[in-house]
Parts: sequence; C-alpha cells; structure tokens
Amino acid sequence: MQTKDKIFMYIEDNDEHAELASAALSQINLSPKMIRLVDAESGLDYLFGELQVRNRVDYPLPDIILLDLSLPGISGFDFLKKIKENELTKNIPIVILTTSGHDKDIDLAYNMGANSYIVKPEDTVEFIIKLNEINSYWSITSEIPKIATPI
Repeated sequence: MQTKDKIFMYIEDNDEHAELASAALSQINLSPKMIRLVDAESGLDYLFGELQVRNRVDYPLPDIILLDLSLPGISGFDFLKKIKENELTKNIPIVILTTSGHDKDIDLAYNMGANSYIVKPEDTVEFIIKLNEINSYWSITSEIPKIATPI
C-alpha cells in the first residue's frame, strides 16, 4: 500500500469551497499537498506550460485532480478532455467535485474518463466529510499510477 503524501490539484473558482477543502484535508493524519488553481487555463498551464514542464521539482505533477465543472473560461469538461488525451497526464485520476447532479453531466464525465463524480453537499459539515472520504480513499485505500516525470 502506498502511504506517501499525495499531491492533490484542486481546480475550483469558489474561494469558500477551496478554503473548506484545504481545511478539511489539513485535519487528516495523512495530509496531502494541495495545489489550488482557480480555472482550467491555470490548470493546463501548470501541467503543460513550458516553465513548469522544465521544472517538475517546483511544479510536480499531481497524483489526483479534483475538478469543478463550472469554471470561468475553459469548462471542466474541456479540461478533462485535454488531460485524458495527453500521454503524460491521461492516467492521473480525476475526481469531479461539483454542484451539478444532472444525469447528463455525470454520464458525460464518466464517458470522458473521470474516475469519480461527487456532488458537493450544500451543508458545510457534509462537504468536509466528503472531502475527508475523498482523501482517505485516494491517499490510503486506492493504488494510483506512478506518473513518470520526463526529464
């Protein structure tokens, strides 16, 4: 079982949700590193930008991506598509963490390669519980692919 600290990338434009996620994950014994980005463009730049690709020490690839679907600019679905089409990033698990519980969004996300789909609870306590469950599952229970970083 892998027990090293995981690197979570959270792409979320809502500051309150991002702060709750950070607080919830910091309460756990095996607390992952959190990279928070406010939109899909920033996420794509982090993953594929020239500076970041040349410096994976300061810009390590995430082990898991938490992705909101309702983002300004490039949508969460477009981000998901780009990640799953790229050889470097296609095996990074992506957990959709969004407010939409629409069947068409859930079906589309899974058809595009999402590894999990979680509807954000409106209740803050429930949201923190969900975040703790996500962290426990992806950090402790599930084995995730080791992403080879090209040099």
